[in-house]
Amino acid sequence: MSRWHLASSREMHEAARILCADAGLRTSGERVEPHCHLQVYGKRAVETETFADCGRGDWICAAGTLIYDGQLGEPALRAAFADYAAAGIASLRDHALGHYAVAVRRGGEIMVFTDPLGTLSLYHATSSRGWIVSNSLHVCAGALPQRRLDPLRFVVAALDGTSAGESTFYRDVRRLFGTQALRLDPAHGTLAVCDLGPTPRAPALDVTSLASAVADYADRVGSVFAEIARTGPLALLGTGGLDSRTVLAALLDVGARPRLMYAVGNSRLTDQHPRDLELARRIAAGLRLPFRQLDWSGDQPHDLATLQRLFRTYGFQSEVHGAPRGLLDTLAGAADHDPGLWLCGRGPVLTQKQPWAVPQAAFSLDQLVEFGMSRVVCDPAFLHPAAYRSERTAAVREALDRGGIRFPDVGATRGDFVRAFAFIYLRSDARFLNLASEFRDYLTPFMLARLHEPLAALPPEFRLHDEFQVRLIDRLVPRLLGFPLLSARQEKRIDRRTFRVMREERRTPVGRLAAAVLPRTWFDRVEAAHRRRRAAAPHASGGSAQERAIIREYGAAVLADPLLAPFFAATDPLEAGARIKILARLRQQTVGVEMLGYTVDERRGQAAG
Repeated sequence: MSRWHLASSREMHEAARILCADAGLRTSGERVEPHCHLQVYGKRAVETETFADCGRGDWICAAGTLIYDGQLGEPALRAAFADYAAAGIASLRDHALGHYAVAVRRGGEIMVFTDPLGTLSLYHATSSRGWIVSNSLHVCAGALPQRRLDPLRFVVAALDGTSAGESTFYRDVRRLFGTQALRLDPAHGTLAVCDLGPTPRAPALDVTSLASAVADYADRVGSVFAEIARTGPLALLGTGGLDSRTVLAALLDVGARPRLMYAVGNSRLTDQHPRDLELARRIAAGLRLPFRQLDWSGDQPHDLATLQRLFRTYGFQSEVHGAPRGLLDTLAGAADHDPGLWLCGRGPVLTQKQPWAVPQAAFSLDQLVEFGMSRVVCDPAFLHPAAYRSERTAAVREALDRGGIRFPDVGATRGDFVRAFAFIYLRSDARFLNLASEFRDYLTPFMLARLHEPLAALPPEFRLHDEFQVRLIDRLVPRLLGFPLLSARQEKRIDRRTFRVMREERRTPVGRLAAAVLPRTWFDRVEAAHRRRRAAAPHASGGSAQERAIIREYGAAVLADPLLAPFFAATDPLEAGARIKILARLRQQTVGVEMLGYTVDERRGQAAG
């Protein structure tokens, strides 16, 4: 399901409709009433139904991916409506799988909500013209008579990938949490935000031992993936790492035979690694699975006309990976080349950050804020680190409150820290799925509440050295542990005796002798220095000719933009390693807000002064 929008006035509805027509979307359903105008659009690359007329004036629509009883499209929508009519929102969300934003009318009421974790974006805005709801920030903001923009929130959202809280960088637009719903009265045109309570918790795992927790979780993984496999052909965006291997193990365990895919780009705007490609091919060949190498190359830096066209078409989602031509062409042509449902192994409960590995017992809110904080703000060229930190802290507090997560300012346990981190950073990890869902059915299984919540609540000590995850793979498909492992761009190995992931150490005889007589801390310091040199190398050399052009052209545009110039003395901190993605995001997002037009929110306009 691609997009939908609901508006209380014809003026806002018409403004939203024009934006979606300019984006090239096709209408798949609509309803027009005096105080409620609905327009639903189909996906760009597949024919999955997005709207179902349920009779007697009732209907249901969804954006994103909604799986119900192993079905997609209209059968899923009708089954979901039946459960909603019988037992309400809780019953629907207990049975549904996916990343979705649903609007359902039954009788004289419309309810709007997302999946329990709120992975699919859903926005609502109110103005003098009335209200509008949509899963597109572009549509919500574009339908307003004027847009009041908060520069500080804009910069924080660009650095972090998204906002952790309800507030967006538009003062009048808010994002709904999975713990909330909107109640709309179509007869009177009113909108109210309702609290659904804390994120639904799956029954706790049996944690009497690590083995019992793995067995319990493996059963739950099996039930979820059996339903996923019923939808039809599957494809997995895989790497040589542990996370996509966990998804692959779960698929193979239920008898699915997915196509493995790996995407290759031509700049640091796209995540890739030659060793990842090699290992993905090797795994596919070893298991006799089909494999496809995707081309996500691009011709960035985009000129202004191209950036404007991309924003008209994809809105603020066009920032993902810098919108390379290859990525968009692959997604747009997916129906011709690849199976129906795509899967990925991302998710903050399967993450390189590994909050469960932080060696301390108690945590402060400041540490939670810092753990996911952009390193850009630590550079002297970023001029307002205190304002960034204050805004980020407020957003984190708001997110914890909306999620019903208790986190004392000081003294939170490591378990509290892990669960809070996993909940807050879902939004940033979900950016790609929001873009992909506009084209096709797309799923990140470990960002589903049924699998996310039990893992987030697992005793952190079970997850040290990735032992829980390795034991899970071993229980599902032991053969997958026999392939080499690339994790966080480093060669790793799995100790089959302890089921722990260890650093791969390739040493000469002299190196082995040194290891026997020198302390481990010496090697740790050398490795840390080596990592710093590797990270700095692309910046020092300027990278490829294409990357130097991205840095030069986007950097100059950022420093010349009236929104961004007060925050950056130079773009140096945006040029090293993967931070080039932030530079591209800043450039592309500023083009978007300029196209829509804005006034600076005077209430916050002095924050960067």
